[in-house]
Amino acid sequence: MELYALGRHSYPGVALQAREAPGVCSLGLWKAQGEQRYGLPPHRNEGVEFTMSFSGETPVTVEGRRLTLRPGELMVTRPWQVHSVGSPVFAPGKVGWLILDVGVRHPHQAWRWPPWVVLSKDEIAFLTRALRQNEDAIRPVPESLTEAFERLTAIARQPEAAHRGSRVVVGVNALLLELFDLFETRPVRYSASLTEAARSVRLFLDDLRGRLAEPWTVRGMAEACGMGTTHFTRHVQRVAGESPARHLLRLRLDMASCRLKAEPRTPIAEVARGAGFAHPSYFIRVFVQRYSCTPAVWRRQAQ
Repeated sequence: MELYALGRHSYPGVALQAREAPGVCSLGLWKAQGEQRYGLPPHRNEGVEFTMSFSGETPVTVEGRRLTLRPGELMVTRPWQVHSVGSPVFAPGKVGWLILDVGVRHPHQAWRWPPWVVLSKDEIAFLTRALRQNEDAIRPVPESLTEAFERLTAIARQPEAAHRGSRVVVGVNALLLELFDLFETRPVRYSASLTEAARSVRLFLDDLRGRLAEPWTVRGMAEACGMGTTHFTRHVQRVAGESPARHLLRLRLDMASCRLKAEPRTPIAEVARGAGFAHPSYFIRVFVQRYSCTPAVWRRQAQ
């Protein structure tokens, strides 16, 4: 496996300096010689990710759907879309990628492109809508777009080249112009519901099930969802049919009740902490209110 990458934050490769193409999180390519018995597990990125196969067919998943990325095809994933590459095997071949931060983490938020993007205001608005209101994961692209992407990712092969940041900026703008041409000549199917605040709330509540041990407050949940507290509370009430605090409590009690049955040897206090209850006495009180018995009795009845 050959890996060439430029990145910032925790992304692999040669570090990009602060003034070099700000907004580019990661840029690079890998070349796999023979089948690789590993892959990138399900994850999200800080920005919108463009991934392209230059040779070889690579299995991928996007929001649980199993797909295949083939040469001449482009995969686009947004920051809220869980995806994996390799699932879990990398096929022989060459794959390139670009992760570009557009200032959002949730579907309802307005995109903010880096200031060095030179497309006109109307062109950027058109491209943004095509990427926000359509989430088709993989689409075929013309040869000119493939060539632009190859030129861009090839910059990572020469990380010491002069004017590296400027080369990246020029390459990204060339790619975005090709994307604009693609969407203009091959219109996408738009769905405004993809950018609604209610969708952001649904995605957050789905993730919340795996993060119940964190010390959540309503304000903290709202901030994690990219909303103000009042706006967030209104949408949770509409989506879940109950307040954020009550919904969180219900999820925590559901988790604790399942663990009490499935793990008879785990101390009750540990079960409570794992579900996000900092104080065992409070956990017992709300558990009795919900199930009309103590956690210990609940566990015994399940045996």
